[in-house]
Amino acid sequence: MTPTTAGTCTSLFDSSAALTMGADLVSGTYSNLYTGILDDARVFKEIVPTAQIKEMYYSGINDLFATGKMSAEEYSQKISELSLNK
Repeated sequence: MTPTTAGTCTSLFDSSAALTMGADLVSGTYSNLYTGILDDARVFKEIVPTAQIKEMYYSGINDLFATGKMSAEEYSQKISELSLNK
């Protein structure tokens, strides 16, 4: 899902609304539903620098490749995509 608008959240826990991932919740209605799978969702207490997020991503795909859960072709594609997005 590509976000169409940006929002600001001062605290996740100031609201009585449930935390929603993979959709927008506006006026009690879900929209922009993500149709894929969220398999490793994380919530951090602090802002995480982009470099650290990339490092976690690299670690994850390295683990998938090392355990045979990702093909060499897919691994190469992911690494190539990351190098293009520096």
